[in-house]
Amino acid sequence: MLIKESLENQEAMSSVEKQLSDYFLNDTSEIKELTARQLANDLYVSPSTVTRFCQRLGFSGFPEFKEALITERLYLAHNVQDIDVNQPFLPSDSIWSVANNIRQLYTEVVADTLSLQDYQQLESATKKLGDAQHIYVYSAGDHRHLAEIFANKMLRIGRPITQL
Repeated sequence: MLIKESLENQEAMSSVEKQLSDYFLNDTSEIKELTARQLANDLYVSPSTVTRFCQRLGFSGFPEFKEALITERLYLAHNVQDIDVNQPFLPSDSIWSVANNIRQLYTEVVADTLSLQDYQQLESATKKLGDAQHIYVYSAGDHRHLAEIFANKMLRIGRPITQL
């Protein structure tokens, strides 16, 4: 879940938590230099309240929350288009609109995936697989099917795999 969505979901929040959420949702200024103490002074709350709020959202504290929020804002500003990934189409949309939205969504996912790749790690993994005399794949549960697909693809290129 995006931080933005967590901040918008204010149903179970106290009035102070709502105040903090609204601040982060509405404030478009640069928060990079902001400290928990400065924020607490601006909103007339204690610094520990700011820290507990960030922890409630799953972060160790304000610095980690702030860094993640800045990263998310940059990502959303540069990568997300007009389609809501949680609800890419409505029941009233035409079949062509649904198909186009799905196409655009897949295009965005592929572009995002490529932008997140660490090509040095991919090259290293490729070299290790190429140099290995035996390749063993361990999997369980839902991922077993992915392991089978991987094993089949390796077999097609002449690299047998032992699946455990």
